[in-house]
Amino acid sequence: MSLVRFFAPENRLGAAIARAGGKLIETAIADADEQIAMAADQTRQKIDECLDQVFSLAAQGANPRLPELYQAAREVAGLAGLVELDDLGMAAHTFCNQIELASHNGVLTEEQLQVNLGSLRLLRQPERFSEAERKALLDNLQAVLDKAMKTAAA
Repeated sequence: MSLVRFFAPENRLGAAIARAGGKLIETAIADADEQIAMAADQTRQKIDECLDQVFSLAAQGANPRLPELYQAAREVAGLAGLVELDDLGMAAHTFCNQIELASHNGVLTEEQLQVNLGSLRLLRQPERFSEAERKALLDNLQAVLDKAMKTAAA
């Protein structure tokens, strides 16, 4: 018969748990919450910068700058969900669809532009509106997009 040897690997997690020191769970959770709050503040700040860029581009004449406008609105759409600004994200997404349609089928009308810009401005502060008001605003945005799609298809 042959000799068989068994080796038990070192249990580093078990050793770390057995050692004294480290943070209490409550302290670790509080530290994590603080870091999340800081990241949320930075994300909101980035959203505000992107919105400022959207408004600035629109003021300079949106149609020649549709790709830049699309990029800024897309960034708002992507970041908004991270900080529980879902309605703002949906409005920005609808605006992206409007811009994309305009880039393929002509121009972004002043009406379309102003409706989308106004919605972005309002939904940046969702606490000022009830859920029903925010839903109605998003429905109106979708109606503007649907109207533009029907016009483009005709």
